[in-house]
Amino acid sequence: MTEVTKTADGLDPKQRRALIQLAFSDGHLGKVGDLKPDLDTKLRAGLVGRKLLEQKKVGRGTALELTDGGWRWVMENLDSELPGKDGVSALLMEVLKRLSGFLRANHFNLTDVIQQRQVTPAGNAEERDAKEALLQAAEDLGGAKASQIRLRDLRPKLANYSRQEVDAAIRELQVEEILSVIPIDLPTDIDERDREAAIDIAEKPRHAIIVLGR
Repeated sequence: MTEVTKTADGLDPKQRRALIQLAFSDGHLGKVGDLKPDLDTKLRAGLVGRKLLEQKKVGRGTALELTDGGWRWVMENLDSELPGKDGVSALLMEVLKRLSGFLRANHFNLTDVIQQRQVTPAGNAEERDAKEALLQAAEDLGGAKASQIRLRDLRPKLANYSRQEVDAAIRELQVEEILSVIPIDLPTDIDERDREAAIDIAEKPRHAIIVLGR
C-alpha cells in the first residue's frame, strides 16, 4: 500500500499539484478526465470538502472549477511541495518559487498572469487610495450589513478612479478576504447595467460584492 504524505496544511502533494494545474488552466476544466495526471475520487472529494474545488455536472460528465478559496490557496502556495518525477518537479518548483515571490513583491494577482492581462504596479499610494475609496463607497451602500452590493451601484461612486484601478482594488481586497466577489447566476436578476459593471474572475463575470470585514 502506498503511504500518503501530507503537508502542514493537510493536503496531499497530488492535491496541491491539481489545484495549481487548474489555476494555470484558467481555473476550470470541462471534464474530470482533462486533469492529467488524474486525481483519484477520494483526493478530489477532500478538496471539495475544504471548499477549494467545485465539481459540477455538465451533461453526462463532471467539470472541475477552482473556488475563490482555491484561487487564494494557489496565490499563497505556488511554492508548495509537489510530487517529484524524473527531475521535472525540481525545475517546476524553481519556476513557481520565483513566480510566487514576484507576485507577492508586486502585489499582482495570479489571474492577471494566467490571462495575460496588462497591469500597472500595485501597492502605490493610488491603489491604497482606491482600496480605501472602494471600502468607503461600499460602506455608504450598507457595508457588511448589506446582503450584497451590486457593482452597478458601486462603480459610479468611484468615478475618480480608472476601471483598472477599481478592478485591481476589488481583486486585492478579495485576496485579503475583506470582501467576496460573487456572480448573480439568475438571468432575470440582472440587466445591462449589471453586465457592464461586472468584473471577470476566473473567466466568470461577477456582479456583486459581499463585505466580510476589515
